[in-house]
Amino acid sequence: MIYVFFNSLSNNGKAVSAKGELEKLFEGKELKFIDVCTIKDAAESCQSLNADDIIVVSGGDGTLSRFVNDVYKLKLTNEIYFYTCGSGNDFLNDVRDRCEIKDNLIPMKQFMESLPVVTVNGESHYFINGIGYGIDGYCCEVADKIRETSDKPINYAGIAIKGMLGKFSPRRATVTIDGSSVTYKKV
Repeated sequence: MIYVFFNSLSNNGKAVSAKGELEKLFEGKELKFIDVCTIKDAAESCQSLNADDIIVVSGGDGTLSRFVNDVYKLKLTNEIYFYTCGSGNDFLNDVRDRCEIKDNLIPMKQFMESLPVVTVNGESHYFINGIGYGIDGYCCEVADKIRETSDKPINYAGIAIKGMLGKFSPRRATVTIDGSSVTYKKV
């Protein structure tokens, strides 16, 4: 069976069309669609998979990040693919020259090994693509709040400008790489 973890809100809600695209792509095979917006944790769904089941993560960079954080410690042996249908697709742009992408399916095995960990306020997260911290993280946080109350397109440049003009407060950050830590002020 092919388990498709999809985000119905990706690309401002336009990613729902990916369901039909995946049904065509895997015509004749049994698919089970799981909307990540309706579940607490993808790991619960993945713990009972058979070894020959295939996983497809369908959404944008945020969907992929959430899925990876949910299942990373399970060390799944299943084939896992990422079907990009977000608005930015930074992950796709980062890996397109490092793997064979067929039918918009990115094989994920090599990218889900030995991921870096970021800890913020005592909460740790794996990251597979990039991390938004500082003004970038601020912009994403504000955009998420706007998205909850409006269906208008998000203007990240406008949010960044307002943030730089005083709405964003720089933070202190400690970065640890290979056991060596450095603390930065006003990040």
